Amino acid sequence: MKKSILLSLILLMAMSLWGCGKNADATTEATVSKNENAVFIYYPDGDSISRKQDSYQLKQPDSIVPSVEEVMSVSVEAYDGKLENYSYMVDDDNNVTLDITIAGECTREYSLLTMAAVCETLFQMEMVESIKINLVTTEGEAVDSKLILRNTLYHYGADGEKPTKRVTFYKADKTGEGLEALSGTLSMEDNVSMAENVVLKLEEINAIPDGTKVNSLSIVSGVCYLDLSNEFEGTVEETRSDLVVYSLVNSLTGFTHISKVLITIDGQVVNSYRGSVDLSVPLSFNSEIIK
Repeated sequence: MKKSILLSLILLMAMSLWGCGKNADATTEATVSKNENAVFIYYPDGDSISRKQDSYQLKQPDSIVPSVEEVMSVSVEAYDGKLENYSYMVDDDNNVTLDITIAGECTREYSLLTMAAVCETLFQMEMVESIKINLVTTEGEAVDSKLILRNTLYHYGADGEKPTKRVTFYKADKTGEGLEALSGTLSMEDNVSMAENVVLKLEEINAIPDGTKVNSLSIVSGVCYLDLSNEFEGTVEETRSDLVVYSLVNSLTGFTHISKVLITIDGQVVNSYRGSVDLSVPLSFNSEIIK
């Protein structure tokens, strides 16, 4: 099977990555859906990615470390010498960090294809929460580094058009006494997860303090761990502090895969956000604050 990315979107995993070719093997697809322990190996192939015809049967499907090792070891064979070597780490939350050495020239396109192929392969294992990929050349020169969540959005193409999605934002209403729901189109920033795109949009529409940046964002077991820059401690004119916080929380929990949001500031837990909201615990959608 071959999946094209030229002049199109690269959308990883949870958001339907690429369009499949018309001649896909229906029998093989059906087999994979029935066998949770089978993983297809994807690899760069020209200006797209392809998968090996036969699936790989995991020997230790209930253990993430040996499974990652098995799959990456098999993947190396599919790269025709371009993937020279790799090393990896898996933390306690099943986040995978991969250091990959690419032999020969590594163009922007090949870098994207490699990351897409690796993630399409590893994210078939539901235990994998996120993947950080560091690409280097054989001379040790850094090529690219990305943290990829299951809903990370990638765009590649000469047309320059960015993908969009209809989402619901929450912002303080004109009275400043509650939140109002705003439905709009979100233009996705390249190589940024959908959740982070929402935070960027909230800063743009002045729902949260100006200059607020996302230091890191990860989603584990339905909880969005969101670390923001200290600009978040600033003020939004005529807006209560609790409305600022729940603009974020309510907007992010609108996604089905996020049930709660834990906000930290520059890596520090905040017991009292500007004297009004306890940020030391994950916060859920607040319907009572919506007017």
